[in-house]
Amino acid sequence: EFFENPAFRADGLKIYPTLVIRGTGLYELWKTGKYKSYPPEVLIDLVARILALVPPWTRVYRVQRDIPMPLVSSGVEHGNLRELALDRMKDFGTTCRDVRTREVGIKEIHTRLRPNEVELIRRDYWANGGWETFLSYEDPEQDILIGLLRLRKPSNEVFR
Repeated sequence: EFFENPAFRADGLKIYPTLVIRGTGLYELWKTGKYKSYPPEVLIDLVARILALVPPWTRVYRVQRDIPMPLVSSGVEHGNLRELALDRMKDFGTTCRDVRTREVGIKEIHTRLRPNEVELIRRDYWANGGWETFLSYEDPEQDILIGLLRLRKPSNEVFR
C-alpha cells in the first residue's frame, strides 16, 4: 500500500531494521527474552522483498542505520545489508528498480554496463495530495538511469 496508495507514494525512503543497543529500553526487553530480532536470513529475505516493490521514481537512501556494529547487541548482523538483499533478489528472480540502483555510475560499477539507447521517459502519478511528474533519461533495455527531474503541482488545498 505504501507505494500504491496516492496518500503516500514517497519519492524517497530509508529502511531501518530495528537494532538493539545497550542502554535502551529495547535492550532490556531483549535481555529478558521479551524481544527477539529477525534472524539474519529472514531479515535479508524481507529487505529483498521490500526492495522488489520499490517503483522506479523512488530512491532508497539507506537500508540500515550507520551505527558501528560493535555497539549493536542484536538486529542487523552485517554492515552490508543492502548488498546482501540485492544478491538475494537474484535468487528470487526479482530486481530493484529504485533510483539509486539504476543510476548510471552505480550500474557501471556493479555490472560494467553502460547506456546504449537513451530515451526520455515520463511518469505521472498522484502522490500525497499533488500531481507528480518524473522525467528521466534512461536506457530502458538495460534499466539504466542517466538523469532525472521531479516536478510537483500541489493540490488547491495546499497553501504557503
